[in-house]
Amino acid sequence: MKRSEFLRAGAILGLSALFGRPVLAKTRTLHFVQWSDVHWGSDEDAPDAWREALERGLAENSPLVLFTGDHGDNGQGRGDFAQRTRGFWGTARDRLASRPLLLTLGNADFRENYQTDPANLAETETLYREIWGHQYYLDGVGNGLQRHEGLDWISLNTQIFSYKNRYPKADEQAQASLDWLAERLREAQSGCVLLLHIPPTVDLFNGLQAWRPEPLQRFWSVLTAHTGAVTVLGGHFHRNEVHAFKRPQGEVCVLVTSSLSRKYGYFPNWRSNRWILGEKGQLMRGDYDLLYPGHADFRSHYSLERPEQFLTQVDRTAYLNDLFARHPQIKDRWKELTEQFWIKGGS
Repeated sequence: MKRSEFLRAGAILGLSALFGRPVLAKTRTLHFVQWSDVHWGSDEDAPDAWREALERGLAENSPLVLFTGDHGDNGQGRGDFAQRTRGFWGTARDRLASRPLLLTLGNADFRENYQTDPANLAETETLYREIWGHQYYLDGVGNGLQRHEGLDWISLNTQIFSYKNRYPKADEQAQASLDWLAERLREAQSGCVLLLHIPPTVDLFNGLQAWRPEPLQRFWSVLTAHTGAVTVLGGHFHRNEVHAFKRPQGEVCVLVTSSLSRKYGYFPNWRSNRWILGEKGQLMRGDYDLLYPGHADFRSHYSLERPEQFLTQVDRTAYLNDLFARHPQIKDRWKELTEQFWIKGGS
């Protein structure tokens, strides 16, 4: 067995074999596919691979499709920012006309990276309303709510919370967005899934917290005050990560989706998710496959059983081995990354 295959097998065992409890009786299954961080038009984008990833993901005929940010790109590459945004959605819009649109915006979905001044927000809103018309449900800040498959899907524009956001009134925007989130959670009819492009976690490789301290603390306070089930889906780091936050009423699992990863040659991918949900919408088990067009050897499968016990039972070493096995710099930062991997929350 090749070293990479051994490490990937270790990750699968580390996430599934340690959990022996059966799934509870009153459950239901949810299938959805997800794309994140395609960066259409960037120097690292592979257009043909993206089109195949889109087609193969849609061929699964899932009732829901999710896009968790950085759809186009605002850096160096082909065309300007607006052309890239239109170009990305031009590959997908007609194919998604008959399906619910669930999305959140990433920092690369705005002309000025990470900035939330009114002009920057307004340009993106105008572009998306031009492209999607009445299907576009996010507000002028980039926040929005959809209800599908018995869950509340809540999108937040997380570049508002980034430490890279230099807009002088970003703290006011953050407070307003988190007040809005608290109200949506109070009104939630069942479990909630938060679509947050920039996750509320440490960026493991850079060793920096991705959010400013004040909105991060407030965010976790809002989630701790909410008694219902919450799961977080994100992207941004271009890696495949799982984090968790402790609450007295049950942990919040934070699932980060990779794409255009250095580890996998910057090929676009899609994630096929199969969740088993409890009667209150809580995530009881999450199976997902990360799939790459033309690269069966890049495929990764994970099974998260009983995520509310994830912090204490997962084999962290096996999981981190799989995350960073091909990265040349990991050997010098192993201890640091291991210590930073899980969110310390709760009390």
